[in-house]
Amino acid sequence: MSTFAYCPNCSNKLFSVGLPGNSNPSKETNRFTKKLMEKLLGIATPIVFKVFLGKDITALKKLEGIFDEAFDQFDDGQEIPLERVTFQNAFTFLLMLPNYLTLPELEIEKNGDIIMEWYKDKWNIFSVVIDKSGIYYYAGMFGSKDNRDKGRKPLFEGIDEVVIKYIKRTQV
Repeated sequence: MSTFAYCPNCSNKLFSVGLPGNSNPSKETNRFTKKLMEKLLGIATPIVFKVFLGKDITALKKLEGIFDEAFDQFDDGQEIPLERVTFQNAFTFLLMLPNYLTLPELEIEKNGDIIMEWYKDKWNIFSVVIDKSGIYYYAGMFGSKDNRDKGRKPLFEGIDEVVIKYIKRTQV
């Protein structure tokens, strides 16, 4: 009896998988593992290059801290609905930032949204909120009450030049 696994992102969508009771499970399992690892390496290689060439490993570690914070709050009796898609959206946003910009401080809201904040001083603050919908919301204060802005953009359009400009204004 043959068993198959489905991989929607692979060119060969079906892989033979060995399970207990199959005629030669270790051979089939090894073949499946090898094919799967080849596919994963093909997908991951561009990501790995970017990680080691950019600040992305730091961004990932910062986001990992968000998960730790959510789990700590869960252990304290608060449930924070941090969803994988929110994490992915936040990571995508961080990956799209130019390398010359500093990474933000990250926090998690009680509703599961991720807040990114760039802080120069109490009069120069810029924040971006990422949620599961694929929209990012931004707000900034630069100097005085009259010098504020806010907006929202779909993540699939990339990071707006205005947002980049505002982040630059908070750089030390």
